[in-house]
Amino acid sequence: MLDWIIIGGGIQGITVASYLVGSKKVTIDNLMIIDPHDEPLTNWKVCTRKINMPFLRSPFIHHIDVDPFSLQKFVRKKRHEETAFYGRYKRPNLEIFNEHCEEVIQTNRLKECWSKGYVTDISKEGIHWIVQVNHSQQVKSRNVILALGLSEQPKWPGWAKTLKEHNEAQVFHIFDETLESLHTIKPPVTVVGGGITAVHTALHLAQIFPGEVTLLKRHPFRLFDFDSNPGWLGPKYMRAFHHTTDFKERRQMIVQARNRGSITRELYVKVKTAVREKRLIIQNGQVQKADYHLGKIDLYLSEALPTLSTTTLLLTTGFDQSLPGKQLLQPLIHAQQLKCSECGYPIVNHQLQWGPNLYVAGALAELEIGPTARNVAGARKAAEAIVRGI
Repeated sequence: MLDWIIIGGGIQGITVASYLVGSKKVTIDNLMIIDPHDEPLTNWKVCTRKINMPFLRSPFIHHIDVDPFSLQKFVRKKRHEETAFYGRYKRPNLEIFNEHCEEVIQTNRLKECWSKGYVTDISKEGIHWIVQVNHSQQVKSRNVILALGLSEQPKWPGWAKTLKEHNEAQVFHIFDETLESLHTIKPPVTVVGGGITAVHTALHLAQIFPGEVTLLKRHPFRLFDFDSNPGWLGPKYMRAFHHTTDFKERRQMIVQARNRGSITRELYVKVKTAVREKRLIIQNGQVQKADYHLGKIDLYLSEALPTLSTTTLLLTTGFDQSLPGKQLLQPLIHAQQLKCSECGYPIVNHQLQWGPNLYVAGALAELEIGPTARNVAGARKAAEAIVRGI
C-alpha cells in the first residue's frame, strides 16, 4: 500500500513529486511515479532538444524545486551565471534548467520511485485507489494525482490528415515521437504554424538546410514576452477568476488570456535576420487543401496566393484541446461521478481535489489554476495547492 501515486512524469508530475518529498509530506518508500518513458522529463527533453530551443520562455524563478531561488543558487554554485540567463526576466538556458532538474530529481531520490508503464485503468476499492498498469500489474494507493499532459494528442488539421493517408508523403507533426531528429528529413521543408514552437523549428531547420525552409503562417507575428500576462500568476487577475462561479465563463477567460501563436521579440529579430540572409522564407496564407504526387506535396492556399510545393511538411499546430487522457478518464468520471465543466475538464476545489484523495495538475487543473496551468509556473502553483491542502 502506497500513500501517493502520481500518474505522469513530465514537468507537472515531477514538480508535484518534488514538493511532496521536499515538504516531507511523503517518503520515497510510499510514493510511485508512473510514466511510459524510461526516465523523468523524457518528453520535455526530447521536444525541446528537437527544436533546438536555447532558452525557456519563463523566468528563473519557475522550475521544479520548492525554493523559488533554487535555480539561481544552482547557477551561482556552478559559476556560470553570465551565460545561464537571458534578458531582463532572466530566462534560463535550457541546458542549465535541465541540469538543475536533474539535481532536484537526484536530491529527492525521485528515480527510486519511478515505474515505467502505461496506466490502463483507475478504480476505487473502499477508500483506496487501484491503479492498473499495462493491463496486468495493480498498485494500491491512498492518494492519486493525475498529471497527464497533452503531448499524446497533437493537433492535425483535416487537410493534413488526408495528406497523411498517402504513406509515401513526408508529413510529420513536430511532437510525433517517431520524428527523432530534424536532421533526417528531406528538404525543401515547409513548417506550418506561427507560434514559438514553429519559429524555433523553422530557425533550427534554416541552419540545417539554409534557403530550403519556408515558414507558412496564417497571421502576422504576435509579439509577447510570455504566453499569458504575468498578472495571472497572482491576485491581479486570479481574484476575478476565482470569483467567477460559471465554469464556462472561466474557460472563456482562459482562452482570452492565452497569447496563443505568439513569439518573443528576440525570436522575431532572429527570424528577420534569417530572412535577410536568405536562409528562411516566410509565407503568409492558410492551407485550403493539399495534394501529393511523385514525391512532392502541393499546398493550395487562399485565393490570389500561389501554390506552395514542398518535399516535407512539418506541422507545429499545437495540441488537441480536448480532455487529456480521455480514454483513461471517461470510465473513471462515470464510475465516481466526478464533476466536469461543459468543456469536459475537471471541476476541482482549491486544493485541486477532484474526488476523495484524487488530485489533478497541469492542463487538468486549469479551471482552478487558470491560463498558466500548463506551463512551469502552473506546475508550481498546482504543487503548492496540493501540498497546502494535505
